[in-house]
Amino acid sequence: MADTYNVNGITYIIDASNNATVTGCDTETASLTSYLKSSLKSTDVSFQLPPGPEYKMTIVTLTIPSTVDISNTTYNVTTIGDNAFYNRTDLTIIIIPDSVIIIGNNSFSGCSSLISVIIGNSVTTIGDNAFTGCSSLVSIVLPYSVITIGDRVFSHCVGLTSIIIPNLETSIGNNTFEGCNRLARFYKI
Repeated sequence: MADTYNVNGITYIIDASNNATVTGCDTETASLTSYLKSSLKSTDVSFQLPPGPEYKMTIVTLTIPSTVDISNTTYNVTTIGDNAFYNRTDLTIIIIPDSVIIIGNNSFSGCSSLISVIIGNSVTTIGDNAFTGCSSLVSIVLPYSVITIGDRVFSHCVGLTSIIIPNLETSIGNNTFEGCNRLARFYKI
């Protein structure tokens, strides 16, 4: 079994190829805002939808680093592991760097507050159920590098209205958009 490391609140394992896989964050911490350091930015915003009261929310942006330093060695972060941020309802924005090649199964499944995902230009595979149930996600643009989209990746993303898949050769799994009743624009260009 691989050793687990925690750097700035994000947990990693190092594989046999000396690449880092993000496996999640400190599970004993109730909120990412109170624990993550350099990888997290928290911003309070207010807005009003006329007519109606003013709404306040905290925007929690998690930037996955492209490298991680562990014991004086720098490792490339190439994978977001299976279930890494499963049901983290405090995440609102995720930034995935160009170093990441694989987004694992259920990586962000159930992140119901997730409104935006920026996916780096090296991701080739998005695993099964990776974004299932991200009900606040409105639109997404996948990089050209994506070759495989697994089963049910965006299922039950009830807020999703548009998606752009720029690579015509991208394989799309079964039931990928199941329950995405608002999806009005689907571009595979």
